[in-house]
Amino acid sequence: MPTALRGRVVTGLGILALLLAACGPSATATPSPTATRPAPATEAPRATATPAVAATGTPVPTAAPSPAPKATPATTGPKYGGVLRIRTTGDPESWDTGRDHGVPGEYMLWAYPRLFTFYRGAPGEQQCQVYPIKGELATGFKWVDDLTLDVPIQQGVRLPQGAPFNGRELTAEDVVFYFNRAMFVTKLNPLLNMAAITESVTATDKYTVRFKLKSAHAEYPEIALAYHATAILPRETLNPPGDPNGRYSFESHVAGAYGRFRPTRYIPAVSTEFEKNPNFFIKGLPYLDGVSLKIIPEEPTMVAAMRGGRLDSGLVRSTETMEEVRKVGGLQQEICPAASTVMAWMKLSMPEFQDVNVRRAISMALDREALNKLVYRGLASNGFSLVPGLLGKEWTMELNDYPPDVRRYLVRDVNAAKSMLSKSAYPNGFTTKLTYWSGQAGLGPMAEAITSMLDDIGIKIQLDSINRTELNIIVGQYPWDMPITKYQGMLMILSFWTAVDDLYTYSYSTSIRNRSVIKDPELDRMLQEQRSATDPAKRAQIVKDIQVRLIDQMYILGLPTSPFSETHQPYVKGIYFKTYGWYDGEPMRDVWLDK
Repeated sequence: MPTALRGRVVTGLGILALLLAACGPSATATPSPTATRPAPATEAPRATATPAVAATGTPVPTAAPSPAPKATPATTGPKYGGVLRIRTTGDPESWDTGRDHGVPGEYMLWAYPRLFTFYRGAPGEQQCQVYPIKGELATGFKWVDDLTLDVPIQQGVRLPQGAPFNGRELTAEDVVFYFNRAMFVTKLNPLLNMAAITESVTATDKYTVRFKLKSAHAEYPEIALAYHATAILPRETLNPPGDPNGRYSFESHVAGAYGRFRPTRYIPAVSTEFEKNPNFFIKGLPYLDGVSLKIIPEEPTMVAAMRGGRLDSGLVRSTETMEEVRKVGGLQQEICPAASTVMAWMKLSMPEFQDVNVRRAISMALDREALNKLVYRGLASNGFSLVPGLLGKEWTMELNDYPPDVRRYLVRDVNAAKSMLSKSAYPNGFTTKLTYWSGQAGLGPMAEAITSMLDDIGIKIQLDSINRTELNIIVGQYPWDMPITKYQGMLMILSFWTAVDDLYTYSYSTSIRNRSVIKDPELDRMLQEQRSATDPAKRAQIVKDIQVRLIDQMYILGLPTSPFSETHQPYVKGIYFKTYGWYDGEPMRDVWLDK
């Protein structure tokens, strides 16, 4: 049976002592008793009868309506009222979540629910912990068989009263419409890998959605049904109305939002304003009267705004800014290992990167520990594991976990790198480009340091800094062996993970994110095998074997990745920060202000 990520634990980065526990109570319910996988059935249970169950079989809190938490003698909260002023880094590329995966996390998850979200934690639970998925619109899921997943949704969820909704009830047909549009019509980029193995999405009755798969997938619910781009939008507000080829606009969301908050005003390059939805289907939430997303691209500007009391919360990715925040009296921060990795992709369709000796030589010329200290002040992971440690220790690799003949490719040895290069058609080196996005913290200094290290073996690097628009053009290209002007050598970017199966996403031969243009039949076989493995221990071993092959062939260069940090004013309560999913989605939506 498909299984979820198990035993997720926080890996030490030497920084967890910096964590300041959030002191706000949560509206999250208490986990239910343990359940087992149900036997195949012809009808899914109704939404009111099934607890939210993680794919491990372990129930987690449901999104069922519950009364507002009561204050206890130990606290004065949670309190209702106030507007949270939170930083975001830029304008959305569009307002259509079925076309633009860059919109939902920082905008749409305030306004719409998903089928599943990630369990945020309860008071007293450790920050940074990666939790299993929990129902939001869904009340759970049930595997009818290895290829059939039934998802019951909550009953009584009402859309806005105004036209064209007129307060109608949201049903399974709305969920079916969204997924069919995103997977098969607009072909939303992050969901294409899931669409490739999805036979159909249908409604078996008014409150049950059935996902029929072409092949078994161990993490289908986590990836396809809890992804940040899968907020369920009403179809009536499409232009043209109800046309899956139509588009959503900001005005669509003003009319159609039925989540915690409703957007009211958008000022390009300035802010997006949201107000509380008093009819939100989870009773007692939200606590806030509203949210103001302030567009502040630069971290120093964000810190200055917080110092001046003009901002309440913001995400930090630069270790320099993290250290600066520590020096500011009154501000609080949570620091977590990132559920992401910095990777350098070598375009294997180019002659110089087709030789494995070249790729191995490049890796052997890099000193990952020195890069960590130089760029991230030693607070980062060293990049030995391609799977982020935050997803669970059972999936990750330490340096000594690799066989000795593979391990040597991860340790700087200039002489060995030169010897390796001498076996190729480029014994004296060559010149190539290293393209990186300047908007991601640390990548500029990392690129410069890599340039210096590769110069030691005769490989000359021409640095090519790109902006966000150019990055979106590059990472949106498919197939990856098409000529791309900007990416003609190596591409270094921060790669976000939502599940272990992103190994498939980043390295399967026909995947839309196979940025190295890897074409390895044996690797493809292993990637398929881990998807369908039903035994957790067996799957963990396959995942590690995949990483050994990726490093042995040096298809992808894993590089140090800094932690992420959330900074907030002391009166911001109820934060559960963990960098898994989008910043506002899991940790911020149930925040309250103690002022």
